Amino acid sequence: MKTRDEIILMTKLAIYDKDHGHKDKLCDEHFRADYIYKKNMWTRFYVTIACLIIIALDVMNRVIVEQIDIFSLDLKSELSKYAVNMLIILLAYTFVGSLLANKDYNLRQARLKKYFGTLSRLDKLGKQSRIAERSNKEDLRHGEPTYDKRGFN
Repeated sequence: MKTRDEIILMTKLAIYDKDHGHKDKLCDEHFRADYIYKKNMWTRFYVTIACLIIIALDVMNRVIVEQIDIFSLDLKSELSKYAVNMLIILLAYTFVGSLLANKDYNLRQARLKKYFGTLSRLDKLGKQSRIAERSNKEDLRHGEPTYDKRGFN
């Protein structure tokens, strides 16, 4: 029979599994550096796509609205200007993304540590209750009355 404390701990574990368990356990499969690298890879990918869209819109604006001849543009200087801006933006997003991914990793690891601590407490309670049940059964076999914490049979 499960005790009240065991039921409370099992409920906490079930709530954790429902809310955070799957993602936290996936995070636990990676080292910190791998987790941050994987997160930053997607950040860099999306920032590059966004920068390319902005560059395309800027070129279209200059050609269509400002009526600049596309063949009169100095391609080398234009590309270097866009490349430097894109590199600065990528570095900034990489730095911010690393900080956020590190914070996320620490949060998930803290939750997992608490989860495994709760699991350990549940295991200890389960062992204690099984020992108590065995001793109660042995007492009943010997004909001795047994009492719970409140003094009842």
